[in-house]
Parts: sequence; structure tokens; C-alpha cells
Amino acid sequence: MIYCKSKGLHYFPVECDNIDLDFIESKHGTPAYGVILRLFEQIYKINGYYTQFDEKSMYLFMRMRNGVSIDLLKEILKTCFEENIFCKKMYDEYQILTSESIQKQWQKIVKDAGRKDTKIDPQYNLISEILPVIDKKTGGIGQKLPRLETKEKAKYKVKEETSKEREGATAHTHPR
Repeated sequence: MIYCKSKGLHYFPVECDNIDLDFIESKHGTPAYGVILRLFEQIYKINGYYTQFDEKSMYLFMRMRNGVSIDLLKEILKTCFEENIFCKKMYDEYQILTSESIQKQWQKIVKDAGRKDTKIDPQYNLISEILPVIDKKTGGIGQKLPRLETKEKAKYKVKEETSKEREGATAHTHPR
């Protein structure tokens, strides 16, 4: 099977125990769960980590959702923003639906699939690539360093311990 080259995905995982989705379904009724899953499908299918969702897109999205009004969709979206399922700031600024968790999930899937283009448009990027370093003595924030992956951290720690052990061994050696 040949797939076209796009940022979109052919599948995405759904968390089985998502209390936020359960809450939204409890608040807005069973159709809310289906609406959110359809929004996730649209996000992952088209651009992979976001979808345009202006007023026109909203009406086109709703044309196939019998029994769900535009007003209900707007209420569902409002709750999704409050529960951080979608990022309100990105919606207000760019009229898109996305979130940090959606972007991380997309990056993981495309990296696992061996795709080379896993970059997120900088204006839409919600994933923090750098972490502040906290000075243990002063409690202040120092320079920012790139986040290390777990294996890299372990390798670095082993190298650091090995060099300290060597220094300690040299310091304790007495010439006879």
C-alpha cells in the first residue's frame, strides 16, 4: 500500500482512561465524546498536529453531525479549552485546534514511523524544547539547556561518575 506524503496520520491512539473526556461527556452528553473524537480525527488526518477551525470550518464540520447544534459544539469547545484538551491561546490567535499533548503524540508517531519531517511550525509549537536550570545554592534560574533524553542522561551520569572515580583514585594514590 502506498501512502501519500503528508504530515497527517492514518491512525492515532485514544487513551482509554481519560477523565477529561469523561467529564466533557458527563457535562454535555454522549454526543460530546463523538464530537471530540471527530475533532481529533480531523487534526491528526489533515496536518497531523493541528487543524484550522474558523467559523466556516466549524459549520462544515457540523454538517455531518446530526443532532449536534453549533451552540452545543461551541460549549464543547469551551469546556475543551478549560480542560486543556485544546489550547485556547492557539485558537484565539490562529483559529486552530491543537495542544501540547497532540503535538507530542504526533511527533512520537511520525518518529516511530521513520518519517524525517517531524518539525512543528514554530508559530504553532507548544512543546518546550529547553528547560530552565535551577541553581541549588541560590534557588535562582540559570541558563537554559536542551532537554536530554533518558538514555542520554544515563550515559552522561555514567561518564560523570567514571571521571569522578578516576579523580578520587588518583588523589588517594601514594607514591612509595
